[in-house]
Amino acid sequence: MPRVPTYDNFQVMPDGGGSAMATAPSGPNAAMIAGDQMQRAGQAVEGAAAAGNRILVAMQADADKTRVNDAMNQYVQAQTGARLEAMQLKGRNALERPNNAALADEYGDKLKEMSQSLAAGLGNTAQRKAFSQGVGQLDVRFRAALGEHVVQQQSVFRKETQRAMLDTAANQASLLPFDGYIQQQSAKVIARTVDDIAKDNGMDDATKALALAEAMTPMHLGVMKSMISAGRANDANAYYVANNAGMTRQGREQMQGVVKQASDTQTGEAGADAVWAVLGPNRPNDPVKSFDMERELRAQMSNNPDAARQGIAALRERTQAFNAQQAEVNNAGVNAVFGMVDDGTSMREIQRSAEWMALPETKQRDIRNSLAAEASAREGRAAAAEGRAAAAEGRRERALLLGNGDAYLRMSSPDVLVGMSRGQVEATRTIFGMEGAMQLLTRFDQLRKPGAIAEARMDKQDFDQIADAMGLDPFNAKTPDAKRDLGTLQFRVEQLIDRAQRAKNGTLTREEKMELMRGELARAVTVAPRIFGFDRELPVVQLNRAQADRVVVPKADEALIGAALKAMAEKDPYNPAYAPTDANVRRLYLRRQSRAADLIGPAK
Repeated sequence: MPRVPTYDNFQVMPDGGGSAMATAPSGPNAAMIAGDQMQRAGQAVEGAAAAGNRILVAMQADADKTRVNDAMNQYVQAQTGARLEAMQLKGRNALERPNNAALADEYGDKLKEMSQSLAAGLGNTAQRKAFSQGVGQLDVRFRAALGEHVVQQQSVFRKETQRAMLDTAANQASLLPFDGYIQQQSAKVIARTVDDIAKDNGMDDATKALALAEAMTPMHLGVMKSMISAGRANDANAYYVANNAGMTRQGREQMQGVVKQASDTQTGEAGADAVWAVLGPNRPNDPVKSFDMERELRAQMSNNPDAARQGIAALRERTQAFNAQQAEVNNAGVNAVFGMVDDGTSMREIQRSAEWMALPETKQRDIRNSLAAEASAREGRAAAAEGRAAAAEGRRERALLLGNGDAYLRMSSPDVLVGMSRGQVEATRTIFGMEGAMQLLTRFDQLRKPGAIAEARMDKQDFDQIADAMGLDPFNAKTPDAKRDLGTLQFRVEQLIDRAQRAKNGTLTREEKMELMRGELARAVTVAPRIFGFDRELPVVQLNRAQADRVVVPKADEALIGAALKAMAEKDPYNPAYAPTDANVRRLYLRRQSRAADLIGPAK
């Protein structure tokens, strides 16, 4: 009978759901079914293993990529730095490398060492292979970039060489302003170089003509300035007339002013000569009538005030020199008189001597007063003895400098001098004497100023250039004689520059110093050989004492100087400096040629 459900019991009876039970296959296909089940189970296991391997391979690939990327990053940084460094090399520096290596090879070898080091630090062959491939691609681009840079710098180097050829040709003609052959050769070099520049840049005829004028102008300016420095303004003016068509407009305007100033100077000095000859002092101790001479010069040159100003400056310079000379002559005369007193010469004989009569009355009175008492006489004898000792010391110091020119050349180098102490410089007095030591001390003090070392090095370079033009070969001087000649020449040049700076009351510029040295180079005289050989043309500033004694005085100058000496000897017959001897003629001739003659030293 059916049961009616009630609410106090389950409405639906729970079902345990049964339990899954593995039952072995049965029947005629039981063996086949079991094998298939086993195969499927194996495939499932293999699939799981392959999936695990793929994960491991992917993880290794990521690790390799990270290591390779890190190495490549380091290499790229190094290659970028090398490329920037190589690109900074310009012109000759990019083309001429150490050991004659090409620029790309030089920097490629440096990077190769780094790439090998980075590759050695990688973890496996795959990493090294990938890194090597990346480096190879970068190196191809790197070498191509450096090769292109070298090609560009070949053009830069060609332009640098052309510029150097133009500068050298212009400088050569400027240093030898009176050598027509050198001027022609320099002009030919400049013209050929401009032709090359025109071809390289595709210039038309008009542009090429302008380039030629710009290149020739520095040579013309240098030649004319050297002529003017040598005191030959008329030659400079003639050169300008002959060559100004080949100059730029700016060059012509610049040189017109320079030539005019030089011409005014020459005219003014000639006028000063004439006025001095008429109104100047006739005897050693005559007063100088400066006002009268300047008034006369202004009247003579009223149509050329610029020349008059130059002439007045020349008169004032001569007045100063004359007064200084008279002071020196009088001092020498006083010393000579005291020397006779010390030797026991009677006062009567002294008053009849040329030395006594050459003294002005004031000096004579001073000597009489000094000899009035025995004490004064003793003081006079002591002073005279001291004067003779000082003169001997002066001769000894000049001999020291002339004999140690090689040491002066070395110590005067700014790089050597700046490393010395002031005490060390002062101690060189035993080597060079007081004058040479004071010159070094002056240079030592100058080097302490800001920028002075670089300026001194440039001065040394300029001096070497002039010395090389004189044939002294400063870049290869090895023998003691060659070094002494260079040192003596440098001392004289420094003295001339110091004089010019005192006259200017200021420091000479580098160009002014070069003009001064070029001018001295052009002030050449003829020196006869000792026994055999040929006459030589040497600048006065280069002469040693033996060469100065063999200077050949042109006949016209010899006659002019001889007449002047004769006239002076008539007024002052007892002055040995006015005796018409060959030595006095040569001395005055050299002094007319260059102020450097005063630095040669007296004859032994």
